[in-house]
Amino acid sequence: MTPDEEGFFRTILDHPDDDTPRLVYADWLEERGRSERAEYIRVQIEVAKLADDDPRIATLLRRADELFPRFFEDYNRFRSAFEALTLRRGFVVRAQLGYANQLRVFLGQAHRFFDLGPVGHLVIEGEYEFLRGRSSLRTEDVERLVNLPQMSLVKKLTIGPIDRLGADAVAASSCLHRLERLRIVSSKFGRATVVKLRKRFGKSVSFS
Repeated sequence: MTPDEEGFFRTILDHPDDDTPRLVYADWLEERGRSERAEYIRVQIEVAKLADDDPRIATLLRRADELFPRFFEDYNRFRSAFEALTLRRGFVVRAQLGYANQLRVFLGQAHRFFDLGPVGHLVIEGEYEFLRGRSSLRTEDVERLVNLPQMSLVKKLTIGPIDRLGADAVAASSCLHRLERLRIVSSKFGRATVVKLRKRFGKSVSFS
């Protein structure tokens, strides 16, 4: 991610309902020879403008499916990190990881993922690990995740189960300042940790 791209991404993040910054970024990409990524953004924006029963949607969606693995070079290898990955209007609106090992795969290639742009909602729920008797995601993985500089491009984060040390890492991170919503799931820790998280994130943090 170049400094120019980061500037585009922050503008897109700050104006989520405005297509203009997305289209300006698409023009910038095309000028630099990244025409497939540019076309993907334009195609998805066009889809979003059409009525659900518009006959053009099927053709546009097929074109988007063709383009995605072309510009996202590591797609086939990288998609194993996700339970689900949803893009709309050219950018990720929701990415979900369901296993602790998926988080480790993600961390190993996170720079490529964030080259896609800002993320609406990153979901990391290790419920399967929890059912297998593991009480939480690994603290070192959580700490590494929340301290990625690119996490400043995430608006919503759902994560858990995490232990007290994982929660401390979340509270201490300087890279989560753009979070509008933080949801911590299936996690057990003391009142002091809850207070620390609420002091850091205010009403934007919730527990379930």
